[in-house]
Amino acid sequence: QAKAARGGWVGGAPPYGWRIEGQGKRGSYLVVDEHEATVLRTARAYLVERRLDVGDTAARLNAMGLLTRSGRPWSAVNLRARLLSDSTTKAQVLFRNPARASAGRGAKINRDGTPKYGATVVIPLDPIFTPGEVAELREALRPTRPGTGPERAAYPLSKRLFGQCGAHYVGGKGGRKD
Repeated sequence: QAKAARGGWVGGAPPYGWRIEGQGKRGSYLVVDEHEATVLRTARAYLVERRLDVGDTAARLNAMGLLTRSGRPWSAVNLRARLLSDSTTKAQVLFRNPARASAGRGAKINRDGTPKYGATVVIPLDPIFTPGEVAELREALRPTRPGTGPERAAYPLSKRLFGQCGAHYVGGKGGRKD
């Protein structure tokens, strides 16, 4: 709790775009990872300046060899999540985030909804984007853009069709192309 309150990193993988300075030592904290920040800035440029959608942007990053931290190709979903995360858009991380508890990660929660082992702490980060750049990025990633809206996320037959092996099928509309 005290380390987080001082702005220190309390463990686990840092958010995409940052790395741990002084890892394994007392007083470690997050700093901008220039390689990952370049990937985020490049993605923003494709989305905002060239008006590409997330899928095309992910494909371009992959073609340029700008892969995810784990070395895997970007997917539209993964790239969108990194670009719209609180760390990227608000330059902060919440330690003991009660909102993540429902996903089975993050803070243990009391019945009243408060974190069980201490208060939520905002850990500020050095920003990668200016507030104006974040606003442009959010506008470029609005759900009404082609290939990102609800029509892409509609899978009406998922978990309703089963193969001979017993596994269910997952599928949906493939996007803008015929």
